[in-house]
Order: sequence, then structure tokens, then C-alpha cells
Amino acid sequence: MAHVLLTGGSGFIAMHIIKVLLEQGHSVITTVRRQAKAEIISQSFSGYSPDKLGFVFVPDVGQLGGFDEAVQSDPPFDAVIQTASPVTYEVKNIQADLINQPVNGTTNILQAIKAGAPTVKRVVITGSFVSMLDMSKGLRPGHTYDETDWNPITAEEALANPARGYAASKTFAEEAAWNFQSEEFPSFTLSVILPPLVFALAHVRAMEEPEAGNKRFFVANDHFSNRDIIRIIRKRSAKYRVSLPSEHLPGGELPEDVFSINTQRSVNILGMEYRTLEDCIADTVESFAAVESRDT
Repeated sequence: MAHVLLTGGSGFIAMHIIKVLLEQGHSVITTVRRQAKAEIISQSFSGYSPDKLGFVFVPDVGQLGGFDEAVQSDPPFDAVIQTASPVTYEVKNIQADLINQPVNGTTNILQAIKAGAPTVKRVVITGSFVSMLDMSKGLRPGHTYDETDWNPITAEEALANPARGYAASKTFAEEAAWNFQSEEFPSFTLSVILPPLVFALAHVRAMEEPEAGNKRFFVANDHFSNRDIIRIIRKRSAKYRVSLPSEHLPGGELPEDVFSINTQRSVNILGMEYRTLEDCIADTVESFAAVESRDT
């Protein structure tokens, strides 16, 4: 089993990654910014002993040398999963608030691993579909997105608005990681997960699977529309059926011409088995109902 450093442990994706890692027998040290976050994580995984789940404090992932102490461990780390990426909802300066921090955070941890954690053999980074998406092409009918696609956004275009700044931050951070890999020749291999939404299992599989080294992984299943969601809720939930729009109400469909996706690499190498939209929506509705019942 691997001894894993997971950054950004209190994040939504990271909490699910912790769950998968622990269930599969790995031991985890996760970074948090403050004690309160560590306590929340500890409570969520109270059945695990400190030798299986521990914490290290990294107040600022974008600070030079911020990970230098975090990568030190006894026993030493076998792998690192980097999910930590600063997010702000009050953007005053796109370059400073959105772009610099994620890029610096990525290079900081890679430098720290190379300098201070020579036993690490695999680094997995949470990327994003936006680093593949060419926003200037719109829906791109006839195009199939896969891991060879890159967002061509420029540094100048990134400053146009916060949405472009966010896309640029993900793109530039991933580019920085691959540049580090090709220029610094570290002893570890790199895998980048590129989800439109979130996939914890893909991160763990990318850590465990030897063939996943130095590859990007586009993780997604298929398109869906608002009308698809309504159809599933109407079929699976009598409780919420009465609250839905009429099935005769127009709209809610996908555009006729929209890009396709190819995520076969994630299936072939990571063994991903994507759940159906119907199962996802049914589980979500069931979860909402449980929360509603608990709070009433």
C-alpha cells in the first residue's frame, strides 16, 4: 500500500479521494490551512487511526517554499495527489487573484517534491476540462475533444474577464507542470485528471496504475440536457414529480450541433466505469430528500 500526500484535504474532491484511499488500504497525510479544517476531516473519518490519516499545515500554497516541510514524512511518501488550488470569488485583479496563485502552487509543490521527497514516484494533479476547451470555437460541431486538445488562450486574453482568467489559470498551471516535467527531469511521473466536474476515483487509479504515468486523462461520460434530468426525476421520484415543469413545456434540449468527447483513455488505462445519468440523478434526488427530511 502507498503512503500518500494529498493537498487541499478539506476540498470536495479531496474528501472523496481520502475516502477512496483509506478504503483501499493506503495511508494519507493531507494538507490543511488551519486546525478547524483538520478537525472536520478527522470527524468525517473517525474510524481511522492517526497512522492511517494525518495532517500537515500549509497556510498558503502559493508561497515559495510553502510545501517544503509538507513533503517530509516518516515513512516517506510514495505518491502525491495535488488538489489544492486557491479560489477567490472577489476578483479585483485577474492576474494576481486568479492566475498567479494556481501556477505558483503547482510549481511550488513539484519543486518541493524534487528537492525533498525523492521516494515519490507518481504525482497526480487535478486539472480541468477548461484547459482542453477552445472557448473561441463555441460548441464546435463535428469536433471530438480528447487529451490532445489544449486551450489556446493567451496571457492577454486571460485578462478580459474572470471567466477567461479562471480558464487561463487552469491551463497555465497544467502547462507549468508539464514544462517542469520536461525541463527538470524529476524522478516521479506525472498524471493530470481533466474533469468537467469531479472524479475522485480517477485520481487514485492514476496514482496506482503504472501505465498512467506522464499522461493526461479526460474523465467524462456524455452530454445531458435539462430535459433529460426532468425526465429522470419524473420517472424515479413520485415525491418531486408534482414540482416539475410540464413535459410539454418547450426548451431544455441540447443544441443540435455540439462537440463530441473521447474519454477512452480513462476507460482503458484507469478502468473507469462511468455511471449512467439516471443513476446519478436518482441518487442526487434521494440525497436531497434525506437532507430535507433531516431538517424538518
